[in-house]
Amino acid sequence: MVALVPTVVVAGLTLAGRARGGGAEVALVGAVARGATATSIDRVELGGAGNTVTLTATTSPLARAPDEADLGVQHVPAGRYQEVRVGVGSTTLRAALRLQLHDGDLVPLLVVVDGGRLSAYTGSGAVSLGLQLAGGTVVHPPDAITLADQNGVTASLQQLLRGHLTVLVSFNTHCHDTCPLYTALLADLEQTLRARGWQDRVQLLEVTMDPGRDSPAVLSAYARLTGADWRLLTGDPAAVRLFWNALGVRYQESAYPPQAAPIDWYSGTPEAYHLDHDSAVFVVDGDGNSDFALLGNPRLSHGLSQPLDHLLQLGGHSAAPYEALATWTITDLLDRVDVVLHEPAEQARATEATVAPGTAVPDFTLRDLDGQQVRLAQLVGAPVIVNFWATWCGPCRAELPRLAAAVREHPRLRVLAVDEAEDAASVRSYLRSLTGTSSLTVLLDGDRAVAERYALAGMPVSVMVDAGGTVRAVHVGELSSGDLRQALTAIGAA
Repeated sequence: MVALVPTVVVAGLTLAGRARGGGAEVALVGAVARGATATSIDRVELGGAGNTVTLTATTSPLARAPDEADLGVQHVPAGRYQEVRVGVGSTTLRAALRLQLHDGDLVPLLVVVDGGRLSAYTGSGAVSLGLQLAGGTVVHPPDAITLADQNGVTASLQQLLRGHLTVLVSFNTHCHDTCPLYTALLADLEQTLRARGWQDRVQLLEVTMDPGRDSPAVLSAYARLTGADWRLLTGDPAAVRLFWNALGVRYQESAYPPQAAPIDWYSGTPEAYHLDHDSAVFVVDGDGNSDFALLGNPRLSHGLSQPLDHLLQLGGHSAAPYEALATWTITDLLDRVDVVLHEPAEQARATEATVAPGTAVPDFTLRDLDGQQVRLAQLVGAPVIVNFWATWCGPCRAELPRLAAAVREHPRLRVLAVDEAEDAASVRSYLRSLTGTSSLTVLLDGDRAVAERYALAGMPVSVMVDAGGTVRAVHVGELSSGDLRQALTAIGAA
């Protein structure tokens, strides 16, 4: 399995952040695929919009993947580039490219030669993936394994995985710790995919590690209980074990003491055992290769639904301790999906200077009243209302409790109440005079930098953002109950 690394190291140079000065810098690395003839290249060019840029014209031998050869860091004019061309002797190899360079960017570019074929990868995550693919080190579960879904429909892994990008999760329906978090995370991801129009490009699968209890009938009941409308899969215990072993996921049964067994949510009888297991999500490409894996607990941007929270409570647990140990978020998962789909990274989706319906919402990071940083991009996967207000604003006084009530009624909704140009003590004192606002996430925009970036005029202003991070509406002035209902529908919160 391959983990997406945040940086790429090329000949001792760590690439992260941005280049200096006008134009961009491209750090070029090259490799020859495993099994291909050793190769040297004598030129690399970028092409786009009638513009050709030569990155190197020096003959250079390529390393054999997964190693890479450092071909230098080159200054390149900002712009869009659609093709990379590599000279191998008298032959020119070409590969399509989607590379948008802005002033100050510092971007790694990998070219891989495989006989008469050229592949190109840009960005840290894609370069890491490209080297693993070219080196033949990605994991590929056995195609012939057959699994059955909650409707009893059987299919081989080849039928399930080929031709789709798949987000695949390990779970079991009797888990009372991390699995409910993963199911909630997939619900957020499903909303995000729909909001971006990617629902036909990405499929979601949960595969049990407990086929002894998780029959198709139990999976069907779990889907009805939790609202999961993607495929839940089970199978012969030996086949399921072979599948998860291929992906490096381990699990084993652990008997409950007689007096400590929780009640089985499906049968109503005490559970016989608990499944100790790894928790993981995999991004599998259309060839059935596991390109990326995220391990451990996900951090949600909202509370669990009542059914999922109940599954935790059956084991005497709550979500908070598991989220406290979280190692990744939906944004981290989407970054991996972006790489495989050849889409812009999550950070690049929110670069607009102003807000307008249909555009990506500009990202920001502000501190809450306790001094903790809150980043808007980390809330992708849940509908969000960004509300700009101040203590001197009369309409805000009526609007804030209304927004807080909406959060209580719709647990997946987040409201970021961004106070303008006031200090924490003043805001905290003001909120004490209002009732029922504790469900709001109150942030401080002390220098109005965020408001200025959003080019806002008036107070209050509410920016309605769907689960995909797209602005659906901007409302200036107090939100009436009718306005709020309409906004909640627009962003998929109602």
